[in-house]
Amino acid sequence: MIKMMKQVFYFLFFALLFSCKEKDENLDLQYEVINKLISENVKYHQMVKKNLGINKSTDYFVINHKFSVLGENDWKVYSDSVRNVESEIKIVIEPKDVMILSEDSIFSKKDAEYIKKQIDKNKEFKIDKSRIALPTEFISQSELDQILKRRSNYKEKEYVSFSVPLFNLKKDKCLIKVESCGIHPPGCGGSIIVLQKKNGRWGELTNISSWVN
Repeated sequence: MIKMMKQVFYFLFFALLFSCKEKDENLDLQYEVINKLISENVKYHQMVKKNLGINKSTDYFVINHKFSVLGENDWKVYSDSVRNVESEIKIVIEPKDVMILSEDSIFSKKDAEYIKKQIDKNKEFKIDKSRIALPTEFISQSELDQILKRRSNYKEKEYVSFSVPLFNLKKDKCLIKVESCGIHPPGCGGSIIVLQKKNGRWGELTNISSWVN
């Protein structure tokens, strides 16, 4: 009986240890990517100032907790089908903050499943400003909503929103949605991109989709 209790104790201990290790590892990587995005944003504004003489910067940063990922089997929730003579054509309509992640050369089926599992956990993510390398002003989505209701008071102001980074199993690729918007005048542009870590540095691997509105 005592031996069995010891085995249960060790099993629970190592299960908890593994769980905490994975969570901490993802958290560190998340801040690596977030700091990378902020650094690239600052470099962009410095380039604009140097080449065009326009002195601007991002006024606010916001974490987008609405972004979600669906697997191929979830297509039926957001798609409709029409038939032509020779084949069936699927018309897929993705809502604003949803993307369908297919198994391909970038992400395997297991990667896609792992990415989907991170969605709920990421909803609890709150920015720790002490882990941000450069001076930035983070605001919550509710604070941004209040600002957008009073757009005319924020002329020439801009904000950048990005989703919480999502990683593959090897933790060397990252999926993220980034959007840059003007408050007044309004207008947004953004991308869903995949970053890859090589030689300790994150860089863009591919742009899955881009838009301007």
